[in-house]
Amino acid sequence: MEVKNIMNTQKLLIFGKDNKKLEKINDWYYDQHDHEAKISSFSLPAGYSCPAAKDCQAFFNPKTRKILDGKNQKYRCYAASDERYEAVRNKVWHNFDLLKPIRNNKQAMFNLLNDSIKANKHTYRSQIIRLSVHGDLFTYEYLEAWIKIAKLYPKKIIYGYTKSLHFLKKYIDENGSLPVNFRMVASQGGKYDHLLKHFKRVANVVFNESDAIYPIDSDERYALNETPQPFSLLIHGNQKAGSDAMQAIIKIRKEKAAL
Repeated sequence: MEVKNIMNTQKLLIFGKDNKKLEKINDWYYDQHDHEAKISSFSLPAGYSCPAAKDCQAFFNPKTRKILDGKNQKYRCYAASDERYEAVRNKVWHNFDLLKPIRNNKQAMFNLLNDSIKANKHTYRSQIIRLSVHGDLFTYEYLEAWIKIAKLYPKKIIYGYTKSLHFLKKYIDENGSLPVNFRMVASQGGKYDHLLKHFKRVANVVFNESDAIYPIDSDERYALNETPQPFSLLIHGNQKAGSDAMQAIIKIRKEKAAL
């Protein structure tokens, strides 16, 4: 209900704070910086804002209250399941509804993002902004707007995971490189995997730790590290009943319970 009230009166974007995974950042961040990091997050609807999704493709339909899985899905995007909760759903659609009409206008999106950051005391003071907890880079101009934010706030680390590798590649081809504080992870399992070879900060999802050929990142240290390298993520979130992904989740839960 609180989110609905905000949506009815506010024409700014809504940022979130850290979640359980993001909280783990401070397990190691404090040792490196002698203070805890303030962390903000930003989300759009899963699936609907993910033009390059494939292996994880899923949508939560706000009208039917059901999840629609992509035809090539290997595991369900955890964010689509989270959008079953009204507060989460209201927030991501509020953001998307504000951005969609200006999705091809870099300056308008930059202005909206910057106004929203400045109006949110926690986000303005955050050292880290996690992009696309839900959703992805849904237009090239949206990527450009966030990069412009990164340049405006060079002391903030802006990071996330993306399968929109075609947008990242285009920007690098046209501009030479990304800002050092803009650390998007090229996520394997999308429509543009043939472009993965162009990136060093790459992540793939594995169903078992034994399947990982790269270090497993459980606290975002590899995602945030200034020196990029490939890493793996262990499958997580609610998965489709009876799927291989769900069986992997059940196995992981049993192994944790046995510790």
